[in-house]
Order: sequence, then structure tokens, then C-alpha cells
Amino acid sequence: MEKILCPVDLRPDTLNALEAAAHLASAHQAQLVLLHVFTKQEYEAALGDGDLADVDAVELSQQMAMDSLCDTLRQDFPNLNCSSVIRYGSTITSILEEATAIKSNLIVMGSHGVHSITEAMDGNHPVKVIGQAPCPVLCVPEGAVFEFPDRVVYGSRMKQEDPDCLQRLITILHPFNSRLDVVYVGEAATATREKWLAHEQMIRSYVLYEHMRFHIFHWEDKAYPGLDEFMQRMDGKLLVLLTHQRNYLQRLFQKSVFKQITYFSDYPMLVFLEDHLSTAER
Repeated sequence: MEKILCPVDLRPDTLNALEAAAHLASAHQAQLVLLHVFTKQEYEAALGDGDLADVDAVELSQQMAMDSLCDTLRQDFPNLNCSSVIRYGSTITSILEEATAIKSNLIVMGSHGVHSITEAMDGNHPVKVIGQAPCPVLCVPEGAVFEFPDRVVYGSRMKQEDPDCLQRLITILHPFNSRLDVVYVGEAATATREKWLAHEQMIRSYVLYEHMRFHIFHWEDKAYPGLDEFMQRMDGKLLVLLTHQRNYLQRLFQKSVFKQITYFSDYPMLVFLEDHLSTAER
């Protein structure tokens, strides 16, 4: 892992994500890029009575604040390679464009609950970024701690891409020597258990990791409550999911597991898209 992008809106609810990004960058000796997006709303607020000098003053203040964040992080992580940039435009587009431009290996951002009906229907910032990001996204809720993810849960849907995703996950977790629990949450049918055992054998034939364990967790209702209960039982510190990009009709008629979790969970979540795996292979 060479580059980590961390969007920062200079509010307290993003500080945990900032600390998580710095911790990962330091552990991997990766470059950490802090991004602040100067939005149209911020521009109009700064413009006020039409004095462009006020806009310049706000921009300078934001750049100084970003530079100060880098300096503060270097005090806690002396060898940290940290830089900051300010981009102008919409938040989602700017994050995605910057991640693509710098060829980021990971995006780390804060997550929060639903603040409006529009967000509930259409998705908040982390959800929108996850669905379009060119790399995995780590969402860190306000109040969550991500310093040493010693217990990690990977929620499997028995997909053939699991071995590749797990191998990439282990690369991220390597500095931490984490315990990895791979779990399928679903009905307790005999056929399902047999499929899961075969899936476990397939994964173990590709992925060598001594701290990896497999579970099938009986839950016949929606997947999210089952994953959440399993996280609580295992005292999980990080939930990892592999999902796919949904088209418009799928977004309308199917509730996404990762969308529910980014709204309501109080633990960090790392999301891979299937496209990330195929892109990395090219």
C-alpha cells in the first residue's frame, strides 16, 4: 500500500478517520494525502457581501488548518509522509477524482448517520463514495477507535472473489497480526453448511494465514442484524465486506447491506468492490 487518501472537512466527526488513516499510513510507510473540498456552499458563505478578499481569507485559513493537521500528525507519527490539498467543487466528485489522480490504494473517511430523508433515500457521502470509488474505502464512525484492529470480521456471501479479496485484506492487516474471522450469515440449512465447508476449503487452498477462522452464523432474517450481532459476540474491531456496484434499478429495489451499516454501526467498516479486484489484476 503506497498511498492513502483521507477527506477532511475540518469538523470533529472526521478526526477519528484522520487518526485511522495516519495509523495505517505509518504502519505501511505509505504516503498520506489529506483532502479538503471547498464546496460551492462554502464559497457562497465566504463571499458574503461580494468581497473576494473574504473568499481568499477563508481559503488561506483552510490551507493553514490542513497544514497544521499534517504537523500535528507528524508529532504522533514521526516518520509519517503527510501532505494536504484543497480542491474546489462537489464533495463526492472531488474525492473520486483525487483518488483516481493520485492512484490511491485506500480511502479513509468518517461516516455518520442519516441526517435527512434525502440521505435515507439516496445515500450519504460515504455510501456514495463507496459505490463509485476506484479503491477500497474504510469508513470510521465518530467515536470509533482504529488503532490496532486485532479482531477483524470478514462477512462472506460465498463469492468466488473471496480468496482474492481476503489476500488483499491480509496485506492491509499484515503490520497488525490481526485475528481474522470469516463468517457466512444465513439460514441453517444442511445444504448451506455443506456449501460453506466447501467454500472454506477453496479459500484455504489459496489463502495462507494462520490467524484465520471460519464460521457460519445462523440468521434467517436480514443479513445486517446478523452481521451486527456476530460483531458484538466476537468483539470485532473492524468489519470487512465485498460487494458490487449497483445499477439504478438495483438501488431502488434492493437494500444494500453496506448502506445500512454505514448508517447505523459504531465500528469501522472496510468495503471492497468487485471492480477493485479486477482492476488490480490488469
